[in-house]
Amino acid sequence: MTYIQTTARSIKRNLVNYRQGALPNIALIAAVRGGSTLLGDMLAAQKGMWFFDEPFAHRHMQWPGKRMQLSHEKTGESSRFFDLTEAEKKEVIQYMHLLNQGAVRTTGTARRTHFPFRADRACLKILRGAWLIDMFAEQGMQILFLIRHPAAQSLSVMRLNWQCAAAIYFDRPDFLIRYFSNDQIEYGKKILAEGTDFQRAVLSWVCDMSYPLRFSKNVSCQLFYEHLIDQPKPWIEHLCTKLGLQDDEIMAQILSKPSGSSKMSTSDITKAITAGDSRLLLQKWCNKLDDSDRKAGQEVLEHFDIDCYTMYDAMPNV
Repeated sequence: MTYIQTTARSIKRNLVNYRQGALPNIALIAAVRGGSTLLGDMLAAQKGMWFFDEPFAHRHMQWPGKRMQLSHEKTGESSRFFDLTEAEKKEVIQYMHLLNQGAVRTTGTARRTHFPFRADRACLKILRGAWLIDMFAEQGMQILFLIRHPAAQSLSVMRLNWQCAAAIYFDRPDFLIRYFSNDQIEYGKKILAEGTDFQRAVLSWVCDMSYPLRFSKNVSCQLFYEHLIDQPKPWIEHLCTKLGLQDDEIMAQILSKPSGSSKMSTSDITKAITAGDSRLLLQKWCNKLDDSDRKAGQEVLEHFDIDCYTMYDAMPNV
């Protein structure tokens, strides 16, 4: 991004007239490389929506005169926050209040047909704090939980050489024991020590997705990425109904074009998006795994009681 583009974006941010409206703000919860950029683009295009791209990421978590530093967080793509002290929770809640009031001038790079100089609703894309969704819900936010196949997501992370995030969780067995059995924790440690790169990537997916998928009662709308790509019309309508969105046509238009993160995708995937070839887009990963990979990945899912996907089908098992 050029200096002029950065300056222009900064000027726009400070011109936004934000006043909270009647509809609740949205927390978009997803895994990295899980389709959140595309869905975020669709939400950001709604009239009056102010979109925040990963406000809790390490590089963004600050406001004038202050920088928040959370425990257990590491820099880079493997950073996660999941078990905060009471003091840190208060800071996050304060930060969310400032975001809701329009006092923190940070926005993402979502595509939009217009910039919301007048906004009355916010959408926060949160990729590294899924375990804190109950706290977001307690602040009155609607929780939109996006899930993508663990094989597709894991292979994408591996291709980019991003670090294994599961190690951060397994450094905290005192936290994991609240949700996982001793057997599951020992199995996870074994995968980290002796498993394949693919198994470790799937284990990271399990760690990121388990709380909203299996434990939380505060998910307002659960959406599988594969359903959205394969059958966009009914699932866009579902989103509009659940979240009180209005402009389904612009959402469909955005869905038909590569997202801002597509620069990190392979050229054949980008072409498939442009051509509307949902089958190629969703099944591309299937050819990259051999039988041993599938068996190894499936073992991880079964060990952690994940049954909404299998390594033998590109579509959700729901």
